[in-house]
Amino acid sequence: MTEPMASTTSIADKFRAQVSRRHINTEAIIEAPLVHLNDDELEEDVRQFAEILPGVPFRPILRAAQVSKEIRAYTDEGLQDSLPIRLKPEERIALKAERDKAFSQSGMTVIVVTVALAALLQGHVQASINAGSIYARLLQEKVSSTTDRNGLVWQLGGMNSAPFLAAAILGAPMSLPLNYWMGRRGAIAVAAALIFASSLASGFVHTWQQLLGVRIINGLGMGIKAVSTPILASETAIDQWRGSSILMWQLWVAFGIMLGNAINLILASAVGALDFPLEPKDSTTSLDAKGDLALRLILAAPMAPAIFTLIALAYCMESPRFYMQKNTPNYRPMRAYEILSKVRNTQLQALRDIYLIHKNVEYEEAQDLPKTPNDPSVSTENQKQGLTFAKHMSFALSDAYRQYSHLLTTPRLRNAVWSTCIVALAQQLCGNNFFIKGDPSPRNAMLYSLGFVFAAVYSPGLGPIPFTLASESFPLSQREAGCSVAISVNLFFAGILTIVFPAVNNALKLYGTLALFAGLNLVAFALVFFLVEETKQVSLEELSLIYAVPKKNFVRFQLREHLPYLVKRYLTRTWSGGDPPNFYTKVIDGSYSHEMGPMRRGVSADE
Repeated sequence: MTEPMASTTSIADKFRAQVSRRHINTEAIIEAPLVHLNDDELEEDVRQFAEILPGVPFRPILRAAQVSKEIRAYTDEGLQDSLPIRLKPEERIALKAERDKAFSQSGMTVIVVTVALAALLQGHVQASINAGSIYARLLQEKVSSTTDRNGLVWQLGGMNSAPFLAAAILGAPMSLPLNYWMGRRGAIAVAAALIFASSLASGFVHTWQQLLGVRIINGLGMGIKAVSTPILASETAIDQWRGSSILMWQLWVAFGIMLGNAINLILASAVGALDFPLEPKDSTTSLDAKGDLALRLILAAPMAPAIFTLIALAYCMESPRFYMQKNTPNYRPMRAYEILSKVRNTQLQALRDIYLIHKNVEYEEAQDLPKTPNDPSVSTENQKQGLTFAKHMSFALSDAYRQYSHLLTTPRLRNAVWSTCIVALAQQLCGNNFFIKGDPSPRNAMLYSLGFVFAAVYSPGLGPIPFTLASESFPLSQREAGCSVAISVNLFFAGILTIVFPAVNNALKLYGTLALFAGLNLVAFALVFFLVEETKQVSLEELSLIYAVPKKNFVRFQLREHLPYLVKRYLTRTWSGGDPPNFYTKVIDGSYSHEMGPMRRGVSADE
């Protein structure tokens, strides 16, 4: 633990200490941005901040900052009457609701709907790819005279994996310049337009090579959307319920898969293609014609949710954090405040959030000061004015280069990359893939039942977490780059599994394949347990402190303290009682508290 600070420590020294801790946090101290400011220092800091919000009076901003600094006290109903700031009744209700209710902010409704539709579109595309496999031989037969079963299987694997590989290799990285140019909402709109166009084109393809090319375009949209949508959800949500907000992504992806499968079934039934044979020798000209029509309808069906997503985006608000990125042409704090005023229930909450975002950007900026005047992150007023397309593109590419390079050179960012990529990989390792013939045997009944159990456990766990962790783990200045790397890993291995699984299943058979994935589940468990940090109930502005802790310190704690505790408490039942071991020490309201334990009173952060 660090030595207590002297009361005479200057505000500049305190600022430098927090900046340093966000770079390398060997003591594992998690502290709010305002915890070391006394009342006079806070007032002076707010006065400087108020200059960038010319339309907002100083006093309401100061009031919001003071409440934010002592937020635990102001959310305790028993203490509110004795605190220096008297809250209005609606403010008390709003602060309590944001702590107790997942979706207490009425202004978030349109964002929730937009995220849900974007995720539903992602799921519907996946359902379309899967259902199209049933009729894919019709496209293969038109240009291929081969009867080699293995060759046809690899062709099908290539068609089905193309969207995932394109999303990983091209789409996810493309999200970075698109987010820079157009924001999160604009990037999602581009993605929806690409999926609409590729779905429409899929309905007119005649060969498997044409479908392969169209699906590459489709994959671009999937990758851009998979990065941008969770970021929009995480950046607009209340801190306490950020995880629940981002979980909507995977929930609605799953719903989109279910809905897409239902629509595919309806379309196939409507054209009489439910009896389409998988083997050409069992087919007829009439069945092939029906199958061809069903294939085109199924491949084009994602156009509908793409249109609904574009309509929702017309009413959706941009992420306020997009307008708080300093040293970019997008820096518009007043616009960010206007958006927060719409998505929060009270002015107090909006002013509190924008001030905390501003403080976090200050810390990021101090860690990332340009070394030379030619550094890509340098921005001047004349750069922000009179932008041509070429200049805008140059800024975007420079920003992309800066973000990706910092992921490799900054310890806390490297830790975040390791954690998010491990979880992204673990999701694919925990996949459970197998083919079962439809005979109603007791063995198959057991497999079906255990498959449902697996889905029930997987769905609230590794199913949604990779996208949740990727979208929240990186600071604002590197968020798009970090998120794109993690999601690229996830989608890339999804594509690889799509290609190789038919061959693996053919070689290992049913039980061998199940044993392989069971073993990979154990590998995923070990990777996540020892290498992935906890981020629950930590604000986006505090996560830099989580990942600034050296990874070896975290691994040592998990191995030497947390694992023995779990064994003693849940396996051998020899735990003597008391609080579980704690790794992080959280500083709240000027005092130290353990992340997982009770508050340790009497240790002031400013003593």
